[in-house]
Amino acid sequence: MKKIRTRVAYELEIPDQWKVLPPSEDETEGLMIDGKFYQPAITWLEYKGKDAEGCETWESADDDTQNLIFDHIRNQIECSIRQIKKFSAP
Repeated sequence: MKKIRTRVAYELEIPDQWKVLPPSEDETEGLMIDGKFYQPAITWLEYKGKDAEGCETWESADDDTQNLIFDHIRNQIECSIRQIKKFSAP
């Protein structure tokens, strides 16, 4: 069986009213927006072809396909966020 490793990294410039903090003391830091917490994760997109303007289009894969792919993960995926202090305002 073939194996692939997928790694996704990205940086966000977040508004001052959004916070980076854990939802509880036992959890890792998350992004709090309007009182709700969010964690980064990888999601799979399905290629839909080209639209009328000739641009390639993608949309989130359906839940069954997401689950099918995630069922093949053999190692734990670690997704986390941290504040980039070097570039963040005090």
